Amino acid sequence: MYLDRKLDRETTPVHMFNVTAEEATPQALRSHVSVSLVVLDVNDNAPELTNIQDLFACEKDERGTVIGTIGATDKDEHQQSFHFSLAKQSPKFSLTSHFDSWGFSCTVLPLGSRHIIQQRDTSPCHDLPSPRAAHRLSNRLLSLQHQRKTLWLKIDFSRL
Repeated sequence: MYLDRKLDRETTPVHMFNVTAEEATPQALRSHVSVSLVVLDVNDNAPELTNIQDLFACEKDERGTVIGTIGATDKDEHQQSFHFSLAKQSPKFSLTSHFDSWGFSCTVLPLGSRHIIQQRDTSPCHDLPSPRAAHRLSNRLLSLQHQRKTLWLKIDFSRL
């Protein structure tokens, strides 16, 4: 058996087909067998960045304030590890990488942070929520990152 074309595990991971063996005699006796071909994965896909969005920061935000999260996924079968970096180094921003239940992600933040509280939305510059703002904030997710572990917390601001 030979391949007639390149296979792609991400498109079709298993191919099923039947093979028949037939005698070249007047009786033409036959036998059949079902074959499954499992396509083994190779690292042939580049990571895809997720959570791409405009970032917002307030001028009063302090050093260590998280200003955005970017994730990456890979279509290849085995979990890959990713390295994130800024395309152009900046004295004002840095990246820290962590792993959460949605995949690897990195956080863009001002330099010098160890403990981070992250608000996962793009609404700029909230102080204390007003009753009107509390309704908009009630279902936002916050994350706390400590020692490269991420915990996701759902905070209901309407009860504060």
